[in-house]
Amino acid sequence: MSHLSDIARAGASLVLGLALSTPSWASRADDLFDFGGASGYAPWAGVIVNEKGVLFGSTTIGGTGPCFGGAGCGTLYSLTPPAAPSLPWQFEVLYEFQGGRDGQGPQAPLTLGPHGEVFGYTTGGTSGTVFRLLPPDGARQTWQYDILYVFKGGTDGDLTAVEAPLVARAGVLYGIASGGAGSCDVNVHCGSVFRIKQDASGAWVKRTLHTFKGRPGRAGMPTWIVADDDTGALIVSTQWQGGHVLRLSPPAGGQGRPWDARIIAAFDGGGFGKRPSHLVEGAGGTVYGVSASEHGSGLVFELVPPGIDGGTWVRSVIAKVSIHQYGPDWLAAGTQGSLVGTVFGDFDFYPGAVFRLVPPGGGRDAWSLDWIWSFTHGPDRNPTNVVTGPGGHLFGILSGGDSTNGSVFELHPN
Repeated sequence: MSHLSDIARAGASLVLGLALSTPSWASRADDLFDFGGASGYAPWAGVIVNEKGVLFGSTTIGGTGPCFGGAGCGTLYSLTPPAAPSLPWQFEVLYEFQGGRDGQGPQAPLTLGPHGEVFGYTTGGTSGTVFRLLPPDGARQTWQYDILYVFKGGTDGDLTAVEAPLVARAGVLYGIASGGAGSCDVNVHCGSVFRIKQDASGAWVKRTLHTFKGRPGRAGMPTWIVADDDTGALIVSTQWQGGHVLRLSPPAGGQGRPWDARIIAAFDGGGFGKRPSHLVEGAGGTVYGVSASEHGSGLVFELVPPGIDGGTWVRSVIAKVSIHQYGPDWLAAGTQGSLVGTVFGDFDFYPGAVFRLVPPGGGRDAWSLDWIWSFTHGPDRNPTNVVTGPGGHLFGILSGGDSTNGSVFELHPN
């Protein structure tokens, strides 16, 4: 296991006019695993972590499938923490895609289910496949791959341009599909929100809850989805005409009725940026996300739901995130109400960083930003995601540097 420099600390300045001090949150960064060969290549979708600290992820290339001239159609894998700190993490390939009905090239993070199962979807081979992995039990010695639904394209939607993970809630899966077109013109089908659930016979059935059309003043081309667990609603971001955030509410009159769609925030490239994405649900139904602003920087915004008397959602920018003119590419929940995210940088001049946003409190009346790690001294670089694990440790994927096939990193808090 290679060891990243313990002294790598990037200086930068830019968050709501505050000077950035030397970060002290992370004591060190470890390279847990380097991809290549039988383990697969290009793990760009990122990792997720369960309560035991086991990581799950996917690669877009590799395995035994016939894709890419025999280079493989992608894999699903796990990384299990060692029994002792001196031992390496245990890597295991859980499934190797074959490029047929089972799909190929997954490029969205996986989703954990309530009973240890893992859900996800693929983007190639067909118009996209939704799947689950069932963990070993008394009847199974290995992980079992099940196909839940195969998209047909056209008005049924497809997954070829979707990078947001599925939402799993009470045994039901929710997700977004693209329309298959490269643009979102007037009256063109340009994406949908779907639900997949089991019927009485145990078969998984897909239903489209909302279809986006490219009409003026309407939201189209969905990019991200999260659930409001208090109300059963879904929050969806889109990127057409600058972008919108919508709230999809379940029907009050029972099953079969259309879901109600309401725009709660519009983005026009002004003070709130454009192209909202990477939504994160916070306490009390508050929603956070990232948007793009001018000159390559980015914003982290907050959407606070209205009170019991109704009204509008309150939108605010909680941080301007920019380093070397690069903005945030990822956002996720941290500990104690904080948010964590990554800046990818580029493959040539800047290697990227991980940041944390701490909510107001302790005498502070605004969110504060910490650049908690820079990958300036490698050996790997360019983080594509970060998630919070047990003990507040952070895990994610690096996609460049000495290991051009990709690697998994861990950040240790002080």
